[in-house]
Order: sequence, then structure tokens, then C-alpha cells
Amino acid sequence: MTHVVDPELRPFYVAVYGAIREAWLDHGFAPSQQELCRACQCSGATVINALKELKRKGYITHPKHAVRSVKPTDLERTISR
Repeated sequence: MTHVVDPELRPFYVAVYGAIREAWLDHGFAPSQQELCRACQCSGATVINALKELKRKGYITHPKHAVRSVKPTDLERTISR
């Protein structure tokens, strides 16, 4: 298992990544944005910003206009601040 320490990420962004990773490991597909909001106890805007930042850093793939398409680039990777 690979662990990355990224001090630039906000705590909610780390939580969003963790929720995405857990959904893939447990269910084999991505959570919806509403499910991410509930799991991380944050707003929809925070989830959207987290997805943009995680994609920019290469931690996830997120094709446009595809439902439940968010996926970690490496399911073995965990992230913390």
C-alpha cells in the first residue's frame, strides 16, 4: 500500500478522496456527489472543488458528464495531510 502525505490538500479534500477510495473498494463503483457530501459532512461546492484539485494533482480520474465516474488512479494509495 502506498501512502502519500500532501500538506497542500485541505482536510475535506482528503476526506473526499478517502470516501471515493472506500466506495470503490467496498462496492466497485464511485459514490454520487450527494453521497460524498453526506460521507464527508461538507457542501456540494466543497466536493466539486475537491474533485477538481484531486484530478489536477493526479489522484483521481473524473471524465466530464459521466455519472459515478470518479475513480482513484491507484486504489492502493492513501492520502493524508
